[in-house]
Amino acid sequence: MKITEIVALIKQEKPKLVDAAGEQNVVGLLREAFAQIAKLVEKEDAGVVRIPALGGFSIRVDDREKDGKSVSVRTVRFRPATATPGKNKKGETGTTAKGTSAKEQTAADKTSKSKK
Repeated sequence: MKITEIVALIKQEKPKLVDAAGEQNVVGLLREAFAQIAKLVEKEDAGVVRIPALGGFSIRVDDREKDGKSVSVRTVRFRPATATPGKNKKGETGTTAKGTSAKEQTAADKTSKSKK
């Protein structure tokens, strides 16, 4: 997804925000924000880089053997931040595909596992 596409999505949700700052300013701001995040992740050897409201980047370095030589492989995984469990953006209790709330479904899953 391009930065201009992200700005278009933001503009659909909050047009006054984008209009007040100017679309090109928002594009530039996002571009710089993503560059700063990339620098943070790149300089971290191992561990987790957490960014509130965005999520966390977990960084791992493993030594593997390739063609008889030891090679370091760096893996970066992203886990997005989650909304309040069991609630959507409007604060309403969400439901699962089965039509039950997430809390009820978790309890039902535990009960079915204990019967096995």
